[in-house]
Amino acid sequence: MKIEERMMRRSEEDIIEIGSALETFYNSPAGTIVRAMANAITTRQFTGTEDNETMAAKKLGRAEGISLLITDIELAIDDMKRLNVEIKEDQKEA
Repeated sequence: MKIEERMMRRSEEDIIEIGSALETFYNSPAGTIVRAMANAITTRQFTGTEDNETMAAKKLGRAEGISLLITDIELAIDDMKRLNVEIKEDQKEA
């Protein structure tokens, strides 16, 4: 099954697989680079190194979008961890 299909279906198995992939990425050097790039984009929106003609609402929207992406990744990882704990607890009870 494609990852896009898993993103739409959102079964427990999908949440665990997506979260696991994101955790591997997030904790890798590539994840560190993406977080640094996200921080740099957000900083540029408010330090004046970006185009001064850009409206404040656009700058705020860009910063918020980047922040939401990072937050969504972190939430997906948290969801995966929560489900893994629940599954382990269910296995102990069985």
